[in-house]
Amino acid sequence: MFTFLFFITAQIVSQVCLGCICEVSSGCNTTIGCSETVCGPFAITWGYWSDAGKPTLNSEPLSDNAYARCVNDPYCAAAAIQNYMTKFGHDCTGNGVTDCEDYLRIHRLGANGCTGALNSKYENRFKLCLRTFQNQHIFKMFPRVSWIAVIIIVLFCVYSYAQLVSLVCLGCLCEVSTGCNISIGCNNMVCGPFSITKYYWEDVGKPPPMGESSSDDDGLLFLQKLLQLKDCNGDGVIDCDDYVRLHRLGSAGCNNSLSNDYENKYKLCLQTFEPQEISQKCIGCICEAASGCNVTVGCDGPVCGPFYITKQYWIDAGKPYINGGQSDNDNEDTFRSCAKDAYCAARTVENYMAKFSRDCTGNGIINCDDYIRIHRFGASGCTNTLHSVYENIYKLCIQTVGEY
Repeated sequence: MFTFLFFITAQIVSQVCLGCICEVSSGCNTTIGCSETVCGPFAITWGYWSDAGKPTLNSEPLSDNAYARCVNDPYCAAAAIQNYMTKFGHDCTGNGVTDCEDYLRIHRLGANGCTGALNSKYENRFKLCLRTFQNQHIFKMFPRVSWIAVIIIVLFCVYSYAQLVSLVCLGCLCEVSTGCNISIGCNNMVCGPFSITKYYWEDVGKPPPMGESSSDDDGLLFLQKLLQLKDCNGDGVIDCDDYVRLHRLGSAGCNNSLSNDYENKYKLCLQTFEPQEISQKCIGCICEAASGCNVTVGCDGPVCGPFYITKQYWIDAGKPYINGGQSDNDNEDTFRSCAKDAYCAARTVENYMAKFSRDCTGNGIINCDDYIRIHRFGASGCTNTLHSVYENIYKLCIQTVGEY
């Protein structure tokens, strides 16, 4: 995850801030490579790297592949961000201070565009990350352990070895435990924002506070405990639904049911912050509302195909190509051939929603009711009201097909 950031010398951008920028950019995937115009876990462009002074991996001489080598390396990429923010950092939010919220906007929108609006899901993931991991020095659960030390060890051990617990999952465990209240202190047998007992802390190897030494045996004990995680809900996979039960009920009792209130809070958190893929049923109903899913409809003015896709929509979705992959040009013929092909057009819709999904209806979750509005109005206008005929066709489709 972003454990490497804790070894970087403190500069203008804090370690936690760098970690959260990394998290929202790619899930801090250090093996992500390059995609179109961006590379590495921070999704850095060549222009960004150039403006940051063209740092190189291990101070190597500049070469044709220096950009990719640097930004695909987490240390070098973090150095590029430090340089960029030192050069361009300013108050984007207008609150009179320059902090991580400004750096995130500069990183995402550029120094000149940083007063613009962030994608809601992108911003929410950032806020959850920052809320979970900032103020790491101010709270200790027990005389020998700070709550952030537990998280850092989770990040170090889990992401180094098994990549099990995501930041979103950790954040939701914190949220459902106490509302992620970092100043909550101790209450009876539990302490801290994760409501951790002393026995829980002992079971994971008694990790010490930040900056204090820990034996290798402690780390190995914790790793062994992690590797004993099990499928608590019996669905065949080990994921956050199991971790919340292990955290709340313990390994021996994790097959039991969570209280309705606890489980509902957890599900709402996960639905709000976890990226949600658009279902095939939803895509089908968007197609139905757009054109009756007429695959022979062709083009009509600026829109083409059964989904009534515009060229800009297709470009924003990454210019998918009819035979798979992504096109390296945006000419009219390439756009039209994709938009008129049902499979390529559906992939375009999937890409667009993955990029721009947000809660348009204000009900706290992101689902097909939001996707239909984003498809019709675009992400920035999706709070508008759908035409009654269009909405009725969509609703009838959803009711006929079933759950989505």
